[in-house]
Order: sequence, then C-alpha cells, then structure tokens
Amino acid sequence: MDFRSRALHCATMAEGWKHELDEPKTVETATFLEPKTSARSKRFQGWGAGVLTCTLSTCLVFLINICLSLGVLGRLGWGRDGQPILHEGQCAKVSKLSTVLHIFINAMSMTLLSASSYCMQCLSAPTRRELDSAHERQSWLDIGVLSPRNIKSVTRSRQVRWLILGLSTIPLHLFYNSVVFSSTGANSYHPILIKDSILKLSPSAELYRSGTSPSSLIQWEYASLNPDLRSLQTGALTWLPELNRLRKLHADGQLTKLENYDCLATYAVQYQVKGSVLLVTENSTLEDDFSSGVGGPWTRQNWVCKEHSCDRYNTSAATREMWQHPETWRIADIDVSYCLAEVLLEKCRLQLSLPLAFVVVFLNAIKAICMVTMLFGGKKKMDHSLIMNIGDTVASFLDRSEAITKNMCLASSDDLRRANNMSWQWDTRHKEFTGTHRRRHISASKTRWVLTCFLYMLMLIAAIFLLNKGFKSANPNASVSPLTIMKSIGWSAPDVRTMIYGPTKDLIANAIIANSPQLILSWVYFSYNGLLTLLAMAREWESYMLHRKGLRVSDAPQGKQRSTYFLQLPYRLAIPFMFVSGFLHWIVSQSFFLVSVQTYSYDTDDPVGWKLQLDHPATRVSIGYSLFPMVVGVVFGGVLLVAIIAAGCARFKTGMPVVGSCSAAISAACQPLGEDDGDAAVAAVQWGEMGRCRNGIRHCGFSREEVREPLIGEWYR
Repeated sequence: MDFRSRALHCATMAEGWKHELDEPKTVETATFLEPKTSARSKRFQGWGAGVLTCTLSTCLVFLINICLSLGVLGRLGWGRDGQPILHEGQCAKVSKLSTVLHIFINAMSMTLLSASSYCMQCLSAPTRRELDSAHERQSWLDIGVLSPRNIKSVTRSRQVRWLILGLSTIPLHLFYNSVVFSSTGANSYHPILIKDSILKLSPSAELYRSGTSPSSLIQWEYASLNPDLRSLQTGALTWLPELNRLRKLHADGQLTKLENYDCLATYAVQYQVKGSVLLVTENSTLEDDFSSGVGGPWTRQNWVCKEHSCDRYNTSAATREMWQHPETWRIADIDVSYCLAEVLLEKCRLQLSLPLAFVVVFLNAIKAICMVTMLFGGKKKMDHSLIMNIGDTVASFLDRSEAITKNMCLASSDDLRRANNMSWQWDTRHKEFTGTHRRRHISASKTRWVLTCFLYMLMLIAAIFLLNKGFKSANPNASVSPLTIMKSIGWSAPDVRTMIYGPTKDLIANAIIANSPQLILSWVYFSYNGLLTLLAMAREWESYMLHRKGLRVSDAPQGKQRSTYFLQLPYRLAIPFMFVSGFLHWIVSQSFFLVSVQTYSYDTDDPVGWKLQLDHPATRVSIGYSLFPMVVGVVFGGVLLVAIIAAGCARFKTGMPVVGSCSAAISAACQPLGEDDGDAAVAAVQWGEMGRCRNGIRHCGFSREEVREPLIGEWYR
C-alpha cells in the first residue's frame, strides 16, 4: 500500500485523525482505533501482567522464607552447627512433619521455578528489529519458547538478567529441600553370646562380685571361652555389667526375641536403632555358665559376619550361605539359636539448617530484585515491543513483511535448519505442496527431544537401580513381597537399610548430592515445558489452516485479535503442568533426602552405669532414599515420558508446513500476494492458497480474504 492509498484508507475510517506515515507500521503501533494508554498502564498489560504476577509471587515467597528463618533463629537460637531442633521424638511423627513441611517447601520452590521460567522466556523473546537482523544473516530466532539460542541476539541488560535468573536456580534447587531434614539415632550397643542356661538363673544372681579385681575378672571370663573367640574380647568390665542388666530386662519381659534371619537383618546394618543383644546358643557341649562379650561397644555390624563381610551383595560363599541359611549362623564357631534384643525409645529429630535457609533467602532475593527491574528498571526496564508468541509474530509480519523470506511460502523449519547445517543459502525457488500429514514431533528439534528423553531416562534408570538395591538390602531372600517391604520402611522415613554413606559427613556436600536429582528435574522441567509448548504451538499454527480466526497476541488485543495464552501454552495445559511438576519435585524430595545420623555412645567413665549419651564427634550426615515414593516417582515419570512421546507421534490433520518456533519460517508463511495489508494483523485470518503471483505461480499465506486449501502436486512460491 503506497503513501497516498494508505492516507486515504485511514481518512475514510476516522476523519480528521492524524497519522505519522514516515516509517512502516509495526504490530505494536497498529492501534489507530484505540485511545493511547499510559506507559504505566501498558507496563501491566499482556505479558507484563504475567511478569507482575511472577514478581509478586517471588516477593511473597521471599517474605515467607525470611520470616520463618528469622523466627526459628529468634525462638530456638542458632543451635549446634546452625541446626536447631524443630521436633524430637518418635520417628513416625518426625516423618509426617517432614512430609508436610516438604510439601510446603516444594510449593514455594515450584513457584520460584515457574516464575523464573516465565521471566526468562520474556527476557529471551526477540523484538522485530532483532528478528530482521537475524534473518539478514540467514539465521532465525525461536518464538514462544525459552531459548538459549536467542540470548546472543538480545540486549546486554536482558542477557544479564536471563543469566542471573537461570544460574540462581541451580543452587536454589540444590539446597532448598535440605533446609529441613530428619535425623535418626544410632546406638552404641553390646552383643553378648550366652548359653541358654544362664537365662534360667535368678536375675539377682550376679555373675561376678563387685569387689573383684579386673585381672581376676578377665581370668574368669576366659575360663570357658573357645580360643577363637578370645581375640574379640575387650575385657570383662566392658560387657559383664551389661549382661547382668540384660538378664534383669529379660526377666521383666522387656527383651524381644528374634529368629536368626530377623536378628541378622536387624543388626547387620551400618547404624543401629536398637540396643544391646543377647545371642543365645543351645550348644550342649558348652558349660552352663558360658558367656562372652563379642567385643564392643559397637555402632557398626562388623561383629555379625565371618571375615567382617556383611554386605548382602558380597559374593563370598560364607556370606551367601549365612543369608540363604540363617539357621547355620555361627559366631566364632558357636551356633546361634536365637537373639534377645533390647528395644530402645526412638530418638528421631526434625532439624533446620539455618546456613542453608539463609542461602535460599539470598537467592530468592536475587530473583525478586531481577524481576522487579524488569518492570521498574528505568532505562533497563523491559521493552514492550517484544514478540512473545506465534500470534505476535504473524501479526508483525502481516503488518510489515520482509524481503529476505519472499518466495518461500511453503518453507518449513526443517528446510531452513537443513540449509543452515549445510551452509546453503535459503531456497527461494518454487516448491511443490505434497499435503503430507507429518507427525507432530518434527515441530521440535531432534536435540530437544533427545535431551528431554535422556534426562528422563537418566532419572528413571538411577531410581530403578536404587529400588533394586533397596529391595535386595531389605529382603535378600525375596521371602517378603515388595509392598510389605515398602510398608515396613515407611514413606520417606530414615532407615538404615536405605542409606547411602558417602566419603564425607559435611552437610553442604551431602545436601548437594541428595538434591542433585532436584537439579536434574529442574532441567527436565525446562526441557519438557519447551516440548509441550512447541506441540501446543504446532496445534495452534495448524488451526489457522482449518479455521478463520483472530490472532492470539500477548499484548492488549486489537480488532479481532484475542487475549494471549500463558505466553504460548494454553491455561488448560500450563496450570496442570505446573502442578504436575510441583508434585514430581515433592516426590523426588521424598525419595532422596538428607539424613543426620546421631550417634549415642556409652559413658566409658562409668562402665557400670551404662548410660547412652549423644556423641557429637561421631555424628555424621548421610543421604537416605525411600522406596515407596521412588516407586510412585518412577511410575509417574514414566507415564509423563510416554505421554509426551505419544503426543509427538500423533499426526497433523493437514499438510500445512510445520514451522515449529522458527521465526524465518513464520515470516515466509506471512508473505502477502501483493502489497502489505496492515489491517490483516487485527482481522480474522486464515492460511491457504491466496491466488497466483504475476508470474503465474500459486502463492500461500495468511489473509483476511477468502483462501482455499492448497492443491497437492501444485507448485507454490
């Protein structure tokens, strides 16, 4: 449309209305039918309202985090090593409290992740000038998705904010779920081997006199011992008083009888939650007063097995025989008939790491500040001419087409990608319309598909490996069903059978290891969100061939235009996906978690008193994993992976060229048959065959006029 015809057209629509026609009109200036809006009101329209929502949500999470952290500090103090105790008592209650708190933590974590993703997508969205510049270089930018590809083309201030939001997500997800963690008690205990006849003695009958010297005690102790057992002794003063105490507990019915298999499963573990144990033998060749301490006090399981090899995966014949035939269990060549174990009160704790909490608060504050500058950053604030989605792009190119993509009306993203990979110029020759209904997965690049599936498979394989290890550890003979094992361990409860003991007991190092699945899941979220967005974008793109309708834009709609999606995803997909992702993050937090093992040791200064006290130097931090939530996560994650693959395998309903997120392919599809018709950007449009060019070749594109379906076998340009 030339200067005179454009001026005449505007005059007939609004007499007396003055327009500046010195430069071509863009989609952002196509508002001549609407009154001007102030910069402040425009700032909070369209995608700006989304950024405002993200900013307010992030600030709210910041206030919650800082208030709770300071509240715990003021009420409970710094605590030992910055780890105040929130609750101490039964492990079941601690586990429930931990589960509830981690639901809350993951809700806030997901809020920050979603807000960061939204704002990063806005920051990487191009302007029309940036699109034109990329196309002049025979390149393109991504539309409607979070794209690292675009970052090198946007302004420096947007690059910095994009990097800040992205990089702050990494430590946030490495530490957030470890701010609150559980601890379980590991008791020092004595295993004592006795003849069953000793249990028949009166509980008041001491096995030694209190005034007896240690030398005579040791001589009495060794009098009836098998020589092979003597190397395990540490002296009578270590275990004889404990034997007398256990005899009295047995007389009062306070010891629990365990068959050999249960005894092995209970005591062949890294850390012990029960107390001392009597290993009862019915060997008739031993003297009636036979008893022996099996070393100690112990906190580990080394005494249980021959050659100190209790690993259930050990391939030695002795270890395999012990687990497969527990009735043959022997201690120093003496058969063990059964065990009598002391059951102690549980010593579980729910703790909060204040150093990690303040790290999270700091990272949260960085995100909030970055988002605020997107709205109120003066010269550094966001440019509201950004092209956010496919509707914005089509509107912009309908309003003002570009010469570089002329005569490429059937170009697809695959065509342009292939040309760039081969260092070819874009093909502007006419192209045959095949009408092939291709599969939807081609709307995304192979790299994006491979990356998403690889990350998913990485998490699933790791979870399946740990599941297999956990089930074998809890049930080496496969005599109990997996469901029974999961019930016995509980939901996300610290259990010595499902712990990973690393080379360090440092809280920060173990928090990073325990939450590495959270970081991988965050990458999966970004990648899966990109795939889902591209599939939704492909469906919307195809709908313009099926139906005539107004463009869906991210700014205030004009004419027949419609309000935007959640950037590009429709609400019916975006909101459920956010909740599903939050649920998966919570499941992962319940599957892998930080555990502090509090070691309780005997007071060696008073060997007769036998009081357990917390041994701080022996306390260590390790990583726990839970089978039940891991199974739920594997099933749920597998369903999501199958769902996205199935969606990608579905076929398009039409043979419309697939443009994906490729800005150049979208530009090619928006070329007019003749002169630009700027009014088409705000009208109801449809894609199809528009007519013939001057050279007689047919042409396809978006038009507010009637179009028809392209003819299979015909050539277009």
